[in-house]
Amino acid sequence: MCYKQYCTMKRIRILHTADLHLDASFAALGVNGRTGNELRRAQRHVFTRMLERARDWPADLVLIAGDLFDNATTRDETAAFVADALEQLAPIPVYIAPGNRDPYTQDSPYALSLWPDNVTVFEPGNWQRIDHAVLPLAIHGIGCDGSDDSGAWFNELRVEADGRVHLALAHGTERAHQPPDSKCFAPFDAAAIAHDNLAYAALGHFHTGVIVAENDTTVIGYPGSPQGRSFKEHGKRSFLEVVIEHNDVGAPKVQTTPISCAHILFERYTCALKVGQDPQQAVEQLAKSIDGDPAQMAVHLRAIGVLPPPIYPYIDALHAAAQSHFFHVEVENAVEALEGPPLFAGQRTCLSQFNEMMAARMADATDAETGRFEAYARDLGLKACRSNALPKHTATDPLS
Repeated sequence: MCYKQYCTMKRIRILHTADLHLDASFAALGVNGRTGNELRRAQRHVFTRMLERARDWPADLVLIAGDLFDNATTRDETAAFVADALEQLAPIPVYIAPGNRDPYTQDSPYALSLWPDNVTVFEPGNWQRIDHAVLPLAIHGIGCDGSDDSGAWFNELRVEADGRVHLALAHGTERAHQPPDSKCFAPFDAAAIAHDNLAYAALGHFHTGVIVAENDTTVIGYPGSPQGRSFKEHGKRSFLEVVIEHNDVGAPKVQTTPISCAHILFERYTCALKVGQDPQQAVEQLAKSIDGDPAQMAVHLRAIGVLPPPIYPYIDALHAAAQSHFFHVEVENAVEALEGPPLFAGQRTCLSQFNEMMAARMADATDAETGRFEAYARDLGLKACRSNALPKHTATDPLS
């Protein structure tokens, strides 16, 4: 690089985010109202932190590539919270391309709310171009309307060679990099949007971060969801810091850096249970091994091991112990029953027939709760018939 090129080098800094889904419902997660409210507050916390980073970095502009809200209509209070937060970011400009979950409709906050002067919301229908007031930069954006999911608009983007750095902002599915189990919306091929004159395409819809480089011309970036909403979105969540370096000669150089930002992490762990071990010990060992605050984590625990039946007391104890350490807990029972000499082998008594009947009911249980109920009922019956003391039970036990 010659000295002249070095002196004319320019750097553009962009904060790119998408798929925050403010005001999401967490009913499918099976949480109570209090926990759901905490998760919605976590979403707002992450949104505020991203804007603080944009201010402190500082970013030259912020790009929001759809699904900022979880629905086409949202609470007035939420829309006001977003508008106020973005206004405080001025004079940094913010560009929003509504997504499939928060499309631009006549009833959406994008149409009804008064957005601050530093915010541009791209409408559906056609690509719109906005030239940056100071930087040699042009932003091309298009919003979703809630009805057209064809993705045909990706074939209609036109970018001129005018000496500016060009960006695209939209919401859709790049076919070749669609994450497993994600829903396809507005499918397109990277080649359809890659242009010699387009430096970066800021996209949304993938909840897992993906960077696509198409023929070394256009970098296509998906930041992923910045705050997880379920165990499908486990692990670190991020937004993207995008730095574009350019001069008067050659193509712009694009560098993307994911920045971790989730307030509450969703994680999956395996927890091994052993005979004679208090599940509390297993939970404490797990909590100590985690890099982070367990109280800010929602965990899915897959319990494994080989234990004597009934298994449900171990699972219930594991769940209770984990609840004292983590924000939210789900337990998956993958424990195998310890095979031993069959009870009442070779006997033909009322007690052996009762045991066989209850074993069949446990095997045919249609869900875990019913299985625990049948196992507990068998325990009570066997102990009562043997004139042994009944097992302790509390308000959490199925038969209490």
